Amino acid sequence: MNIDLTNIIEKGFQFAEQADFEDKAHNYELAIQTYLAASDCLTHSTKYGIMDEELKESIHAKVERYLKRVEEIKNFMTNEATKTEAFINDTTDCESFNDNKNKEYETKDINSKHIIK
Repeated sequence: MNIDLTNIIEKGFQFAEQADFEDKAHNYELAIQTYLAASDCLTHSTKYGIMDEELKESIHAKVERYLKRVEEIKNFMTNEATKTEAFINDTTDCESFNDNKNKEYETKDINSKHIIK
């Protein structure tokens, strides 16, 4: 392996370490970006670098894991957004229900005042 190839692989693994850190810190957008950067560097190294097949297979396996994690994060973020929207919609329904109950109470209160008079 030449020096440039070694640098590209090292840069890819640095991105992967950063992605793992961001993932654990729940900074999912940044984790996705750095997992993809790691995958790009490592894929580039296997396409254009001269290396033995064992190393290529090892790098490809890591790239596959990173890309799988990106998909998992995207699915998680989509599900969380859907849950948040559902929660907001449920809350809106509750607010309108409460408004209706308050109006109903006020109407009963007005009617009861008329009865008392």
